[in-house]
Amino acid sequence: MELIPTCVDSTTDKFDLIKIIEDQDPGADWGGRKWEWEYRLLSSIPHWREIVKKQENWDDIEKARPHKGYETLCEILLTAGGLELARRWLHSDVDAQRKAAENWLLDKANYLDRLDDELDDKINSLDKKIDMLDEMIPQFEEACQVALLQKQHRIPYSPNGDERELIARLMEITRQSGYLPAALPPILISSETPPIFVSYPELEGDEEYWAERGEESIPRNRDRGKPKTISIEELLGVYQPQLQQIIIYERGIEWLGRQGFEETWLSTVVLIHEIGHWITHQLPKPGVPTWPTDLYVLGEPAVHEGWAQLITWWIADQVDREFRSTFEELNKCQPPPYRVFKQFKGEPIDKVMASLEKLRLLQWPARLEDWEKAL
Repeated sequence: MELIPTCVDSTTDKFDLIKIIEDQDPGADWGGRKWEWEYRLLSSIPHWREIVKKQENWDDIEKARPHKGYETLCEILLTAGGLELARRWLHSDVDAQRKAAENWLLDKANYLDRLDDELDDKINSLDKKIDMLDEMIPQFEEACQVALLQKQHRIPYSPNGDERELIARLMEITRQSGYLPAALPPILISSETPPIFVSYPELEGDEEYWAERGEESIPRNRDRGKPKTISIEELLGVYQPQLQQIIIYERGIEWLGRQGFEETWLSTVVLIHEIGHWITHQLPKPGVPTWPTDLYVLGEPAVHEGWAQLITWWIADQVDREFRSTFEELNKCQPPPYRVFKQFKGEPIDKVMASLEKLRLLQWPARLEDWEKAL
């Protein structure tokens, strides 16, 4: 198969083209129409456009005259010769060449007008989109600020050396009952307001609280009083089973520190307590499912807090010292569910851990009586 050259230098091709144009007997049906010229040129000289593009060929090509259809031929030649040939023919003395150039330039001008209109439409459309984005920017900025504040409220926490040792002791206790070691859930220190301060804002500091309110503020409800007991989840930290993460409330730890607790050990007790929640909920054991989250969250507080406190007690009983004294002192101001562990702390650990398997298999939210029966 003969390849079509992309570059044409031979004058032979030029004269072949001229010969085809001047052919006086193209056929009885020849009408000089556009499609006829295009077919004839392409079938005879596939690279005819390359010949017409070369300006050194124009003088000879312009002299060639066909038997019929020269006006149409001029229009076709311009598609190859382009703008420079159109400029040349615009001032030609040959009517067919000049008319073809005028039509070619007019067509290009119309195309540019259409293109300009399309660009105007696109620009208008872009302007509308930009206006919409301008309107949405404040919303985006507000959302970003909220997200940033939320992120700033909570930062990842890495347990210290003492806490890592206590966690290792927890894993040893559970491993002896057939449970597997597992990566801890995310632990976050949060500067957000603990729930108890939402209900009792004056607890965080009477003088500061009332100074901020001013003379025209709504007076404090004196009947509100103060809470008689405070749970860990309300003040110090919480395990979130749906997200499987632990939150430590920094402001709650600091507030209780001002009441006489040692903050470091208080934070450690809270951490072990919340890990106790996670152990009962998610720590894996071959052949035993984790506690279904929807049933876990609906269980009685006595069950969940009883388990978390009992697990914390096992560690307190091992290490004694500041950890145990902090745990016991904190337990004095906690509500009844946090003291349920006392009825189970005399039971063998392996027996109690075996009851956890039964609770996880329940088809309803666990009650305290379910736990007692499981033993």
